[in-house]
Amino acid sequence: MSTTFLNLSYPVGDEGASAPGGLVHSLWKVDVDGSYEVFHPRGFSRPGLFITRDGEGEVICGADKDWCHFLPAGNTLLAVDGGIPCRYRCRPGRRWRFYFAHFNDMAPLAGIGLQALRLHSVTDSSYAERLCESIIAESLTREEGYLEQIDALFMQLLVTSRRMSPGAGRERGSAMKKVVHWIHADFDRDVRVETLVAMSGLNRTDFFRGFREETGMSPRAYVNDVRMRSARLILESSNMKNAEIAALLRFCDEYHFSKAFARACGMPPSRYRATRSPRGSSPATSRGT
Repeated sequence: MSTTFLNLSYPVGDEGASAPGGLVHSLWKVDVDGSYEVFHPRGFSRPGLFITRDGEGEVICGADKDWCHFLPAGNTLLAVDGGIPCRYRCRPGRRWRFYFAHFNDMAPLAGIGLQALRLHSVTDSSYAERLCESIIAESLTREEGYLEQIDALFMQLLVTSRRMSPGAGRERGSAMKKVVHWIHADFDRDVRVETLVAMSGLNRTDFFRGFREETGMSPRAYVNDVRMRSARLILESSNMKNAEIAALLRFCDEYHFSKAFARACGMPPSRYRATRSPRGSSPATSRGT
């Protein structure tokens, strides 16, 4: 007999309370088989994001003949705006493991080119699983600043997914492609040149020559460029504070982040954000998945 394996909700705010002022409202962890099917005839009360780990699911959005049909498999993301009728289920005889995030504003996704009602493939879902589990841990421990940390983790998930999606970057040689992919997937960690050399399988001289031929930069300059591009996206599409962005991008403090940003972009982060439209917020009431 078919059974549902796992369907757990991890709310960011307190049960029964109004939605928190941040971006993320709740995260679900789902591991199901062919008996699983959910239908929201009036749609979600707020936007949602399917983050498929593996398996095969089926998502149908829309009403009457105006509907979109998706078959999200492993390593895919699918955003659905609120208020759109939505039915989703595991395909018969299959298993589907995914996370589902309720969040309060579509602007951050649109700001980095992650379109709603469109499957976005990424090359590796292990980083997404790590970030989702970190969000779950923060929602359970609720240490000081956990709301800001959850939003930072979610923004990292969005930005990294966009950068890892096929077509987001130029084609690389086989050795360099592996290195560049790792830099984009783990730009929040301390990236050491020795690690990149070992990963490429090349000697140090060939690595530096090949990396510069492929990217036009030295490894350290490329890592800094990735972080600065990520910082610009975050500043444009979120209300994260400079100190939070500095911590996310592994700068030692806000001062060093602001100094590096001004050197790379010609203006401090506060002025850069002021030249862009600020992200609004539209919290709504809670609704289950």
